[in-house]
Amino acid sequence: EVQLKMLCSSNRELQRTRRGRVICKSNEVFSRFDIGCGSLHCKQCVYVKPLKPTLSKRVYLIPDASVVVHQMDILTSPIFLSKFNVILLQSVLNELKATEWKTYKRLQNELIECNKYNASVYVFMNEFSENTNIAREARHDDAQLRRLVCAYRFYETHLQLNQNDGDGLLYIICESAKKVKMVQCLRAEALKIDVLVQTLFPLHLCNLQDSLSFVVDDNDDGGGGGGGKQGNSSRVQYQAHWSPSRVQSELKRDAERVFCGKFVSIRGHGRNAFGKVQRADNNGGGGGDVMINGLTRINRAIHDDQVVVQMVNETEGKIVSIAKRNWRAYCGSLQESDASETVHKNRGFIYFIPIDARIPKIGIVTSQIAHLMDKRIIVVIDDWKTSSQYPTGHYCETIGVIGDLETETQVLLLEHDIPHKPWSDAVLQCLPNNVHGDDVVIDTVRDLHQRRNLVDAPEYQIFSVDPDGCVDIDDALHCRHLVNGNVEVGVHIADVSYYIQSNNALDVEAAKRGTSVYLVDRRIDMLPALLSTNLCSLKPNKIRLSFSVFWELQIDDARRKYKVVNTSFARCIIRSAKAFSYREAQNAIDNVNDHGEMAKALRTLLFVSKLLKEERIENGALSLSSLQPKFKFSKKKGNEKQPTSLSAYKMYATNSMIEEFMLFANVTVAKRILGAFPSNAMLRRHPKPSHSMLTPLIKSAAIRGFKIKIENSKELSQSINECHDDKDASFNQLIRIMTTRCMTQAIYFVAGSLTNKSDYLHYGLASNIYTHFTSPIRRYADIIVHRQLAYCCGFVHKFNQHDIQYLKNKTLINDIVNSINRRHRLAQYINRASSNLYTLIYFDNIGATQKSPIVVKDAIISGIDQNCLNVFIAKYCMERRIYLDNKDEWKFDEHRLTLSKMTPPSFKYKIFDKVCAKIYVHTSRNHRKKLIVQLSDFDQGNKQMIQPQSQADVVHLDVI
Repeated sequence: EVQLKMLCSSNRELQRTRRGRVICKSNEVFSRFDIGCGSLHCKQCVYVKPLKPTLSKRVYLIPDASVVVHQMDILTSPIFLSKFNVILLQSVLNELKATEWKTYKRLQNELIECNKYNASVYVFMNEFSENTNIAREARHDDAQLRRLVCAYRFYETHLQLNQNDGDGLLYIICESAKKVKMVQCLRAEALKIDVLVQTLFPLHLCNLQDSLSFVVDDNDDGGGGGGGKQGNSSRVQYQAHWSPSRVQSELKRDAERVFCGKFVSIRGHGRNAFGKVQRADNNGGGGGDVMINGLTRINRAIHDDQVVVQMVNETEGKIVSIAKRNWRAYCGSLQESDASETVHKNRGFIYFIPIDARIPKIGIVTSQIAHLMDKRIIVVIDDWKTSSQYPTGHYCETIGVIGDLETETQVLLLEHDIPHKPWSDAVLQCLPNNVHGDDVVIDTVRDLHQRRNLVDAPEYQIFSVDPDGCVDIDDALHCRHLVNGNVEVGVHIADVSYYIQSNNALDVEAAKRGTSVYLVDRRIDMLPALLSTNLCSLKPNKIRLSFSVFWELQIDDARRKYKVVNTSFARCIIRSAKAFSYREAQNAIDNVNDHGEMAKALRTLLFVSKLLKEERIENGALSLSSLQPKFKFSKKKGNEKQPTSLSAYKMYATNSMIEEFMLFANVTVAKRILGAFPSNAMLRRHPKPSHSMLTPLIKSAAIRGFKIKIENSKELSQSINECHDDKDASFNQLIRIMTTRCMTQAIYFVAGSLTNKSDYLHYGLASNIYTHFTSPIRRYADIIVHRQLAYCCGFVHKFNQHDIQYLKNKTLINDIVNSINRRHRLAQYINRASSNLYTLIYFDNIGATQKSPIVVKDAIISGIDQNCLNVFIAKYCMERRIYLDNKDEWKFDEHRLTLSKMTPPSFKYKIFDKVCAKIYVHTSRNHRKKLIVQLSDFDQGNKQMIQPQSQADVVHLDVI
């Protein structure tokens, strides 16, 4: 046993509060004698589990905070750690935690990875060690320097390093020559990190030098480091950012013209770079967007940076300071050049083009240009000087070859910040371990006495209806006629919350993921497979746990009306009899010779669902449409699926049937939980779109002679239904797609966060209240709702009795809401990006297998602007933007929504015109592919008049 010995020391300091009062603050530090040095060569130190020594090498490095921030890729590299011990001081980590929170969190994750392969990294608690603890200094920089040197001297003496007769070396690692000299003046050995790497890791042995972050040295005049990288000389001279003190004074002095906000980049580079910042009004709401046009006015801001803006005129502004950077690791590829020598040279300066078009080009120096030219790589920004047109950074790692399906999918996952790493041991330990096959054993159910057992009840014919191949079945239904003539309908939802205890590792990970993510070829689950596709999935002929909603309905066939006689909730034990696909369920309904119990139940459910839908439409619900492409695949080629067909997703009446009952259940549950949790209920709302958002729809419909009324959702719904052309099905679909595009996004919210209950409205569904209850396998919000509903209904057991403390934590629920809103948004974005990727692969395969690589299909013009057209190709359920070849030759009429060519041969394009679209894939010399969509006007007898001009104009593997 280790006897714990410690001393308590305290110091006092005077501090001034925000209100000007002076207070005396006492700081107590407990110093311990039992903190080990971490070296495996030391025989003196004894450790208390789980601490253990990890330093096995003979060369010890103590990095300062600047090195940890800028050179983390070096410090945690397996190549680097194969030669050195890295000692991270507690004082350095505390400084990062206070000033560089993102870096601190990333470092924590990197340390976890290092521990997995027993890397030579050790966190030394120098502030708690009696041998290295020093009193606070007046100057922060002096204190940090003294802590570094104090730790250095402890290790030097303790391990007898840097001795003439010893075989161990010890260095403090700094990033600037100035810091090295300061350390050496205190009689400690120090090295610059770049000198160390360049000396011991030459280019002919490894590429570690490419990962060096180049920051301008304190003693440099700007000619070295990142700001002076060759090839990045600027045609733009940026203004220096305001100092924090000036920002504060200007915000107080001129609040009308100076404000803070988040910069949203729309185009990140080139002479037409621009973005916007939303300005808050006096009530804290949105006060409109302020446009930031041109690189000079953007002034080195990156997408999502918190910035300070000074107004230039009524609608435009310029960025004068960066309040908080939002730099991250970026995926992309090296810039292709027309100069043949660029491809063949190995080392030098070159631009990196991020996948995200909102991010500017990044200049890097690398020793493997030719090798990386056909690769997807990750690059991090290091710096952006006023004299550099674009930021400078360094290469981190290679993802794979451009065009490789697995590589491109990994890029999508990284760019959209989708958690997809294997489940941690802590998460797996939370899974049930008493699983017998894939059936739930009834006797082992902990709350058995609170559940209705429907397994052996023959009157309950339960079944599910889902897309083809669905394995994570959330919901099932039953329908039976009662002796009193009424109909009982039950919606049975997988009881996921039974298996997940509040705030354990599994629950935290599920909250972090927020939702399952669906790509064209795969699914990234929110929960481990044991739950998502096994124990929780309502598979046929398997005993499962459910949370169910029951309605007794009185149906009036003649008047096509229904009345809810009774509603109840129950936790049940069920066994689904069959898993239908939408197509199979539709066939069962349409088969007049099928008189089985499930076919009858399906027909009744379809009839009731139509009554539910009619009532919703009468209340003002919108019937919208969106682009849902469907791919068919050939057999796997290696590990890849190759798309063989692309078409619009086919809908059946059974799709609408299931949707209606899920909506009905969600509304029913929302009303119940709001009564019990008026301040904490997890709800979902859809804000009403503004007039300006609907203006494009109004103007477009007017061209075809239709009037759109937007006073409320009912008027809008009726107007959209009237926009119908019996001879033009593509127009009917397109007008609903255009309406969907004008809508705001539905979002989760906490009931108590909005004072006006009219703001609870779900505009698209015309429902005063709504939530998500029916998909807990793939949505974390539904798990929260299940817990709230269980508490409302009194389903409290010892395994979930602590849920109420968790559910009443308003701050925590608000944090969860913000997180899952972001996760749902990213899941939608990556789903579209995945569809774009497979669309490109589909047309590339056509070009490789058919005589002509060009596909020509009918299209309809879905949008017109000053220099571009949008075309909708119904055959492939795709919409693309095409930019004009020479916009000076074209005249845009914003009232008639036309584009007229003013030079011979002259002709005109109008909204909703039928055109022919050419689709093909262009491949560059470095095997980079782009999906090109052009117009082909055969009636005019002209060659192609419209060409894509920039990277954002086409769908390709650099912008997805």
